[in-house]
Amino acid sequence: MLAKIFRRAIILLAVYSIVIIGIFVLQFKNDSIISEKLGTLHIVLLESAADDNSVSLKNKFTVSFNGITFSGNDEKSVRMMTGNSSRAVSLVSWEKTSPLSCILHFTQGVDIQFSVSDDTSLAFLNVRAKIPQNADFVVIPYSFSVGSAVTAISDSRIQVTNKKVSWELSASEIEDNMLVVSRKEPVASYVHIDKNRSFSFAMANGLDAASETAYINIIEDLKNNLISSFPQSLSDTSPLSEQEAVSYVAVMAEKGRYNEAVDAVPQSFKKSTSRTYLSAPFFNNLSVTSESLFRQMQSYSDMIQAAAETGTYDVFTVKNLADYMCMHPGSSAIHKLLQSTAESELEGITVLQASGILSVYADLYEKNSELAAMLSGATGKCISKIENSCSFDDSRITIAEKGTLLSVINAAGAGDALLRYGKITGNADYAAGGRLILHSYLKDSASFDLRTLSELYPAVVHTNMYYPHYEIMAFDNGQAVWAWTCANNISYENDNAGAITLAIDFPLSYTHYVIISGIQQFKTIYIYNMAFRSDYRFETYNSSGYVYRQDRSTLLLKSRHRSEIETIRLIYTEKAAEQSDEIHEEEVGTGE
Repeated sequence: MLAKIFRRAIILLAVYSIVIIGIFVLQFKNDSIISEKLGTLHIVLLESAADDNSVSLKNKFTVSFNGITFSGNDEKSVRMMTGNSSRAVSLVSWEKTSPLSCILHFTQGVDIQFSVSDDTSLAFLNVRAKIPQNADFVVIPYSFSVGSAVTAISDSRIQVTNKKVSWELSASEIEDNMLVVSRKEPVASYVHIDKNRSFSFAMANGLDAASETAYINIIEDLKNNLISSFPQSLSDTSPLSEQEAVSYVAVMAEKGRYNEAVDAVPQSFKKSTSRTYLSAPFFNNLSVTSESLFRQMQSYSDMIQAAAETGTYDVFTVKNLADYMCMHPGSSAIHKLLQSTAESELEGITVLQASGILSVYADLYEKNSELAAMLSGATGKCISKIENSCSFDDSRITIAEKGTLLSVINAAGAGDALLRYGKITGNADYAAGGRLILHSYLKDSASFDLRTLSELYPAVVHTNMYYPHYEIMAFDNGQAVWAWTCANNISYENDNAGAITLAIDFPLSYTHYVIISGIQQFKTIYIYNMAFRSDYRFETYNSSGYVYRQDRSTLLLKSRHRSEIETIRLIYTEKAAEQSDEIHEEEVGTGE
């Protein structure tokens, strides 16, 4: 009897198994699995064949790497978001871009790139999203493997331990098994945590020395110490450097003491033949100092071209590099440099180079977001370099590289770059880390000499428009029109009817000097609503004046303000001259 029951059970089990297998075969008879190993990264996709033998991907994928899996399907899909609206996107294709990276292409123009640093067991993973213009975020489902234990969590970071190895997932936001990457911070990372590493920027968050108040105070102390040390330095036997003079005048101007500062600078410096374009906005001699500016423009071009070809990164430490890039946004060399830097693993990069890349990214983010996006893939690696070089003791950070402590100037540059990046991306840990580095190195600025203070000032203060700077006013016929100036603002308006108007914002009665590039030859120039003639002695008059360099398409301008907004009008056609409101032939002058 028992044998009969047992045989019947076996028969039923076999029938059920055949039915189940049959259902499975019918359901997936036209599907095939794509399985690829990219180092320690494992990607699985599902491919479906139609009746006409055409093949397409199903909206189903898994990407697994050292205890974390990213996935998507019709029920739990990758999504793009704008404001409060959310839209699912579907997988349409994929490509293996290298032995260690691949890109998944989704509908709506969303791309997600997965890349690992090397083929070792402790390689790190970068997840980079290409986000279309009509979206702000891309959301990717993820999960940790069974046995993983979360050991620390914040809005942008999760640390987990898996098989006695610790890892950290970081992104713009992390919530409910959803990884959020943003237009501001399009790269997420999953990296091995070295247990011997004693510091993380998250440790700075919440410390008094890393607060905004503490940061404001140390920057104000730096400014005051710079001002107070200047008179003392004049009694020294060593000559005043150009950087010392420029930083002093800029910080005094910010406090409403511009004329006092200009007068305090010795005549021996003002008349020095070694002065460059750096001090030209304060101390004239534009015809001579502008030549050094033209050489600097060529130097930017040469350095970018060389760096793009050789894959080196020292160029990012050059001051005002981002401004030059914004003047030439279509340059193939610039694009190559930014993209190759973003794609590189940046092995062997120095803290100074990492800080430079972050600073250039921050500048580009404010001035040209498309160029910034090309460089964004490098930022996470630069932050890791700085973080790994930090030591933390008694609420103070020190930065060392190969056993050598960084100088105050280079360390402060690293802190400032980190702070700016943290503010841009809304990452409180990075911002706090940057402020703590700055506090650690600048809290004793009263003991610094004038040289150090003057070098530090432009490295950590970016809001003082009195400090000489580039200002890109417009693009006319594809060419950048820009100025080297200390003015608060210069606007440029081409009426396309033969006249260009420049409006310069600077305090009433003050005098400054401007080098304006990209100005084409004009018929007449109006200053104070009067027609002026070019005069090589223009800087000696108690009035505004100019010289035009046709070979450089450059206007050299002395601007003595009779009003806070001084208007310069360039006339190119007879019709525009006739329409000018204040044209009086008897008023044509040199400014004498």
